[in-house]
Amino acid sequence: MSGIRTIQGDDSLESVRDELIFTRARLLARPETAALAAQLDPLLARVTDVRDGQESAWQAETEAQARVDVADEDLEDSIDDVDAELKHLDRDPESPRRRRYFKKPPSELRKLGLESTLREIEGWAASLQSEPEVSLQDLGRTLEARVAAGRDALQARTRAASVRGDHRAREILTLLDDVNAGRLGLLGDLQRLASAQRRDASWAARFFRRAERMPRPKKNAEPTGE
Repeated sequence: MSGIRTIQGDDSLESVRDELIFTRARLLARPETAALAAQLDPLLARVTDVRDGQESAWQAETEAQARVDVADEDLEDSIDDVDAELKHLDRDPESPRRRRYFKKPPSELRKLGLESTLREIEGWAASLQSEPEVSLQDLGRTLEARVAAGRDALQARTRAASVRGDHRAREILTLLDDVNAGRLGLLGDLQRLASAQRRDASWAARFFRRAERMPRPKKNAEPTGE
């Protein structure tokens, strides 16, 4: 962008808003440019709306991650319960039945994230419900519900991440393009005014912050897949 910096895709919406507010205030401070300030009002309104959408997407992703964490903890509890009950019933930590369930030690299973845990215990719920002991059948039914909740939580997190990505592509990046175009158009108006009033060549650019990188936007924790 000639004479002023181009706002980049990783600039925060807060910093974009501040950039527009700065220029608007500079325009209003001079009688000969005050009328041009109105050009920035629609862009400022859009920044507010898009930022609200961004906050909503971040919130949904955080809430989805919280559900994943809860589901992971519940599965860990089920793993511990099955381990304890098998030890109690079989009186042998190396019994064939316990080895059938625990191909990995319980301590290793507890270290896994939700997605990996679900893979490791695939089939446990059905097998437990087919065991002769009522206590194991009950644990199987509880585990079945927790597995379903875990899968739902992972799907919700995937959806939330997709919504965030869609909002960025459709709303944020489009807005930044329009802000750059609006600033460039305003610069042209100021340059024409400067020429008419015999101002020096740098006068128009003074209404914009000096070219420098803005702070990057804060980033919500990215899902790890676990």
